[in-house]
Amino acid sequence: MNDATTIATTSIVGQDPATRSVTAEGSLPLSQRVRDAAWWTTLVVASAAFLAHFFFVQLSNMPASPLKYELQNVDTAYVSPFFVQNWSFFAPSPVDRSLYLSAIAEYHDAKTGQLRTTQWFGISEPLYEAVAANRLGAMTAVELMVANAVQSYVNAVGNDKRSRVILKGKQYVRTSMPASIDPLDLLLCTRISASVIERYYPDVHFTRIRIGIGTHLFPRYSKRFERDRGGKQYFLVDWQPFPAVDPLPAAR
Repeated sequence: MNDATTIATTSIVGQDPATRSVTAEGSLPLSQRVRDAAWWTTLVVASAAFLAHFFFVQLSNMPASPLKYELQNVDTAYVSPFFVQNWSFFAPSPVDRSLYLSAIAEYHDAKTGQLRTTQWFGISEPLYEAVAANRLGAMTAVELMVANAVQSYVNAVGNDKRSRVILKGKQYVRTSMPASIDPLDLLLCTRISASVIERYYPDVHFTRIRIGIGTHLFPRYSKRFERDRGGKQYFLVDWQPFPAVDPLPAAR
């Protein structure tokens, strides 16, 4: 036995011949080297993707900074809408309410010409159903936009003096809000609401639409056996022209 054969024999002692073979010169065969290269490449790429994912998710939840400002467009494009985090679920300010959107519309009866109104439609529920049916579909982004718009509108109402009235020295919240409060978020809520109504009335020509926003307040976990704090609150927004929109697709 020559020296080269002795080296080759020594190098494979303790290894499983079924999983790794060595040539007489002591090097791995080409097929084995290709598999090793593919394995390490996959590991590096997967590790890089893993780190990048958590970097962008964490960046989206960090306070404003020069780095966040520079990467804002890239970060938003990646995180929204599937990886958006809502840290208000946790302390110190966990969620203590849920918001829901509803709408009603006016139209002229085709036979009598009389002005009629539809029933009140829950707008939030069809969106939730569409997302539950396909969480990776386009309706996920729509539901997120509507939820954000409703929350922004409620915040704007709370900060606007026109939403309150003073009677006999006491301040009350109006039951009907002027459409001039937060018109952009109101426009989004109105168009989505019209799209839901169009699904149920595809052959009706509507003239006006009115939305309502409800708030369900519930107690903290430590007081979960007590009655709901404040129960449900509800306010309407002034009538708006019915926008030209396509019907909301049914959940699939």
